[in-house]
Amino acid sequence: MVWHKIGAREAIDPGISNSEQIVRVVTDDEIRSCSLVSMRWLKVICFAAALRDERQVAATAAVLQTVRSQRNGLVRDILGPLRDYDDATVKGVIGRLAIKDALMLNLFESGFTLDTAWAWEEA
Repeated sequence: MVWHKIGAREAIDPGISNSEQIVRVVTDDEIRSCSLVSMRWLKVICFAAALRDERQVAATAAVLQTVRSQRNGLVRDILGPLRDYDDATVKGVIGRLAIKDALMLNLFESGFTLDTAWAWEEA
C-alpha cells in the first residue's frame, strides 16, 4: 500500500517504509510546480466528460483520420476539416484521445484552446 502525505513543507526521506507500506511525501513546492498544468488538464477532462456514455463513433473516426494524416499541428487544424461535427464534440474526442495518451497535447505553454499544439504518435 502506498500512502501520500500532501502539503509537507519539506521532503522527508522518500524511502520510509515497512514491509507493507510506503510513504511518499508530496511537498508544497512539488504541488505548486505542477498545479498550473494540472488545472489546464481539467478543461480537457471536462470536454471528454461531456461525452460520457456517448460512443461518438463517427466523430472519433473523423478525428483519428485527421490526426493520422496531419501528424501534428494546432487544435484548430483538427476542427477545420471537421466542420460537419460540433466543435464541443470534436474537442471531447480530442480530450478522450489525450487522456488515453494517444494524442499528445502541449498544455505546458497555455490551456486547452484552438492554439494548443498537439502531436499524434502511432503506437
